[in-house]
Amino acid sequence: MIKKILEKAAKYIAGSRVLLKPFTPLIYLSNHIQANKQKTQPETIADPILVKHLGAPVVKNGPFKGLVYPSYQSVGSTIFPKIIGSYEAELHQTIEAFIQKNFDIIIDIGCAEGYYAIGFALKNKNAKIYAYDTDETARILCDEMSKLNHVEGRISIKNEFTPDSFKEIDPSKKTLLICDCEGYEAKLFNADALPYIKDITLLIETHDFIDPEISINLQKLLAGTHKLEIVQTIDDLLKAKYYKYPELESLTLQQRKEILQEKRPAIMEWIIASPKFI
Repeated sequence: MIKKILEKAAKYIAGSRVLLKPFTPLIYLSNHIQANKQKTQPETIADPILVKHLGAPVVKNGPFKGLVYPSYQSVGSTIFPKIIGSYEAELHQTIEAFIQKNFDIIIDIGCAEGYYAIGFALKNKNAKIYAYDTDETARILCDEMSKLNHVEGRISIKNEFTPDSFKEIDPSKKTLLICDCEGYEAKLFNADALPYIKDITLLIETHDFIDPEISINLQKLLAGTHKLEIVQTIDDLLKAKYYKYPELESLTLQQRKEILQEKRPAIMEWIIASPKFI
């Protein structure tokens, strides 16, 4: 009964220009809570048939092919796309280009269980990796995966990256900073941070479903110091229809969707920012 009442109230508010504006902050808050709830809960695998079909939890395709997972478990995202190698395939060309740049330092803010942090450690043998996540489970899994892939000596796993953390970046090192922190990017990247990030490469996932001005404000902030490229996510159903991987050939469309879906709440964007003056 309560659920039906709330659904009717939501429809009424959404259809009223007068009511929608004062309720907008609460909508943003609700979105933020849901995003962080997903971020802090390890995914539970619902279909053991697909787990059996994919076999051992080793990344099958993509730029991090060969990355070994301890189990079919991830934090803040679905695990199947990571194992098949389709995870954030929209960025694969960018990731491959980053690997070729041989960065000295790679900072991963919101590292989750370590897909990017450990993946880059495998591909860039001399890079020092700093992986940050506020979730304890994520840090434990990231540490476990670093040892499983024999890169633990080059991984530093930490709790929180704050605006003051930018001051610790060594300007003499070629640095890549990856950020996926569920809307915190709006606070993290500001004018005070600009002197410390103007010479480093950035890959920022923006969460406009929490605050629609995030990506616009970040583009304005970085426009003077970086060359910007914007990449948008692809709908999960389109992935199921058009992504081609050998492991999917015998599966139904619904099974393909189950494996490939990333369950994003909306079409999202990444900002790829390369320093203008280097």
